[in-house]
Amino acid sequence: MTTTPAADAAVAQTSPDETAERGLGFALLVGLWFGAVGGLIEVAGLLARRAVEGEMQYISHDTVWMAPVGNAVLFAVVGVLLFAVGGLVRPLRSARVLAFLGTAAALWGALLIFGLVHPLASLAIAAGVGSIVARPAAANPRGFTRFLAISGLLVVLAVGALGASTWFERSSRQGDATPAAASGPNVLLLVLDTVRAQSLSLYGHERQTTPKLDALATSSVVFERAVSTAPWTLPSHASMFTGTFPHEQSTGWALPMDDRHQTLAETLAANGYATAGFASNLNYCARESGIDRGFQHYEDYPVSVGQVVLSMSYGRELSNLPAVRSLIGNHDNLNRKTADDVQSAFLDWLDGHEDRPFFAFLNYYDAHQPYLPPAPFDRFADTDVTRGEFRYDTNLVEIGDWTALDQPQIDLEQDLYEGAIAYLDDRIGQLLEELKLRGQLDNTLVIVTSDHGEQFGAHGLFDHGNSLYGQCIFVPLLLRLPVAQRAAHRVTDPVSLRNLPATVLEVVGLTADPAFPGQSMVPLWTGEERADRKPEVLLSEVQAIEGKRRGDMKSLVVGPYHYILNGDGKSEELYVLENDPLERHDRTNYPDGRDALPTFRDALKAVLPGNE
Repeated sequence: MTTTPAADAAVAQTSPDETAERGLGFALLVGLWFGAVGGLIEVAGLLARRAVEGEMQYISHDTVWMAPVGNAVLFAVVGVLLFAVGGLVRPLRSARVLAFLGTAAALWGALLIFGLVHPLASLAIAAGVGSIVARPAAANPRGFTRFLAISGLLVVLAVGALGASTWFERSSRQGDATPAAASGPNVLLLVLDTVRAQSLSLYGHERQTTPKLDALATSSVVFERAVSTAPWTLPSHASMFTGTFPHEQSTGWALPMDDRHQTLAETLAANGYATAGFASNLNYCARESGIDRGFQHYEDYPVSVGQVVLSMSYGRELSNLPAVRSLIGNHDNLNRKTADDVQSAFLDWLDGHEDRPFFAFLNYYDAHQPYLPPAPFDRFADTDVTRGEFRYDTNLVEIGDWTALDQPQIDLEQDLYEGAIAYLDDRIGQLLEELKLRGQLDNTLVIVTSDHGEQFGAHGLFDHGNSLYGQCIFVPLLLRLPVAQRAAHRVTDPVSLRNLPATVLEVVGLTADPAFPGQSMVPLWTGEERADRKPEVLLSEVQAIEGKRRGDMKSLVVGPYHYILNGDGKSEELYVLENDPLERHDRTNYPDGRDALPTFRDALKAVLPGNE
C-alpha cells in the first residue's frame, strides 16, 4: 500500500515524534513554569510545617515571593543550557525530556525542604512523578505548551499577590501613634550580639577593643557586673523586652516569643513613641521570633541576591557545600548585615520620624561567628595561622569542629572576635557622632549591652548557649542618660538585664500597667533609698539541646558568688568572682563552699518553685 506526501504529513500532525525538537521558547517556558511552581510548593510546605508544629522555620517574610522568583530564574537558566547542549544531544530538546526534568527538579527541591525521607528516596519519588507528567507532554506538545502559558499567567498573579502581601503587611504596621509629651527623651537600645564583657577594654581588657565606649563611659553609668538571663539570643532579648526570666517565657530553640507578656516597645508605642527595630541576627531576632512585637517599623532579612539564594531549596543546599564556598571564595553568611547596614537603615528611618520621641532597637551581629572583621580591625589576627573548616547552615556559618583546632588556631579565632568588637566600637562611635550632629544625642537615653557572650576553650567549651559560665552570661551594660539626668558612675552591684524595661520607663518618665517584672536600676546610680526595693534576683537559665548542651542549667549570682546547678540537677559549682573572675577554681569541695551551698539551693528553690 502506498501513501501520498499529504497523507504522511497528516499522520505526522496527529502522531508527533516524541523525540522531536522543541524551540528555545519552549525550554524557557518549561524552566520558568516549573521553577516558579516548585518555589510555591516549597513555600507552602514551610508555612504548613510552621502552622502545624508551631516552630520557627528561619525564613524571611519575603520568601513567599523570593523562592518562586529565584527558582524560576534558576530553572530558566538550566533550561537554556539544556537547549544549548541539545544541539549535540538532540533528545534534550524534546517535550518528554524537558517536562520530565522540570517536574522532577521542582518536586525534588520541595521534598528536600520537607526532609521527610532520605534525599535519594526523594529523588526517586520526584523522578517517578516526572515520568508520569512527561507522557502527556510528549503526546501533545502543543497542548502542553498552551497549558503552561495559560496557567503560567495564574502563577505570575499568585507570586505577585504574595509579594504585594508582604509590602502591605509592612505598611500596615506603621500606624500613627498617640503624640507623646514634647519633653519625652528618645531611647536607643544597642545590643551587640555575642559580646562578652571580658573582651572589652571598658572592663579592663588589656587590648584596646573599645576606645569609643571607654570615652563614652566618662559621661555614662557603667555596670561592672551585668548578667544576662540566658547564654543565647532569643530568651535574653525576650527578657530585655518583657522583664521576664526564660522559664516564664514561651521561647525555645525553635519556639518564638508569644504575646503573653507586654513588651517595652508596645508600652512606648502606646505612649506616643515612634518605634523601630533593625535586626542582624536573622535566626533569633527576625520577625518570626516574635521579638518584633510593638515595633511599628521592623527590618530583619535583607532584600538581596544572597537572600534570594537562601530562600530556595537548591540555593540553600548548594551554598551549604564547603566546596562551593571555597570555589566562590565566600565564607560569610550570604545574608549578612553589617553594623554599617544596620546604622544606615536606622538613620534613613529617623529622617522621617524626627517629630516625636523614638525608641529604636539595633541588633548587631558582627561579633558572631564566623568573625570576619574588616580591615583595619583585623589587625589583632596572626595572618600566618590557618583557620579551621567552617560549617554552613543557611543563616549561620560556624567553625565546623572546635576540638580539631590547635591552640594557635583558637587564639586566632579570639583575635578575630575581638577585632570584630573593635569594629563595632568604631561604628557605634560614628553613630553617636551623627546623632550629635543632628541635635538628637543630648535628648536620648543610649543603652549599650549584649545578649550573651562567647567561649574560647575555658572549661573545655566553645561558642555559646551551652553553659552558664561568666564568659557566656557576663555582658557589658552602659547607659548614657539624657542631658537633664546625666550621670557618670560605676555601679558595682550586680544587675540583671531583665531590669531594663522598668529602668527605661523610669528614665523617660512613664509607668506601665501592669508594671514590668524586675525593678528600676535608677537608685543604683542616684543613691536614693527606696523602702520597696527588693533583693536582686540574678538568675540565668539554658535549655538542653542534644549534642551541644550540658542539660537544663540554672545559675545565680549573689554578691561575690556565682552558683551553677548543672543539667543533671545534682552536680553543682561555686565560684568566688572577686578572687576568681575567670571561674577556674570550683569551691564546692572546700569548707567555705560546702557551707554556702545550702543558701544557694534554697535561693534557687525560691525563684523556681518545685526545683529539686
